[in-house]
Amino acid sequence: MLAMGLCSTSLFAQSSRLKTEKNGYQWYEISNDDYYGVKDKSGKILIPLERGYSDVTFIPNQVITGYFSVEKNDHEGACDLTGKELISPDRGYEDVTYIAEKALNGYFSVEKGGHEGVCDKNGKELISPDRGYDSVTFLDEDGVIGYFLVEKDGHEGACDVNGKEIIAPTTFGVGYDEGFEIKKTKDGRYAAIGITLNSEGIASSYGYGPAATKVQK
Repeated sequence: MLAMGLCSTSLFAQSSRLKTEKNGYQWYEISNDDYYGVKDKSGKILIPLERGYSDVTFIPNQVITGYFSVEKNDHEGACDLTGKELISPDRGYEDVTYIAEKALNGYFSVEKGGHEGVCDKNGKELISPDRGYDSVTFLDEDGVIGYFLVEKDGHEGACDVNGKEIIAPTTFGVGYDEGFEIKKTKDGRYAAIGITLNSEGIASSYGYGPAATKVQK
């Protein structure tokens, strides 16, 4: 019985290490050699070992104080500083990166199966990697609230800030040396303008794509 008790104690033994980040944030990394979690300075458990994370890392950024990047079964996720799981590693994302974009109060760029997507700052998926976009980049143009430039198979398109595809990635990008930009039309909608350069590198022609639905905040 004594031997069994010692084995059980060893199995659940925890280590605790205080970490001080460059921005002054302090937290305790807890571990039982298999899983990792987080305690605050008062000793309160924020991320318990029972979640089964194989790694927990504090990530600072310019919009919020920071967040915890977590890993499980070779997939990544994110928790806020209270320990709330914003993005579960069970979603299967291979990469989760917080983008400090002030216009959107920040968002998460996610990757799965070689394709990119977007989750908002609370972890809600706006653009699924299952759409097959090769890249997703937020742009903030003059006169436009902002949109996501998406690329797929060499073509460019756009999604609004809620993730709705407003221009399919089939119209511009091929045949337009400078891709396209979004401009507002007279009826309050947005259209893509493809730009072609001549041999001297000067814009020589413009192709207007179909007007898209109005971008909403």
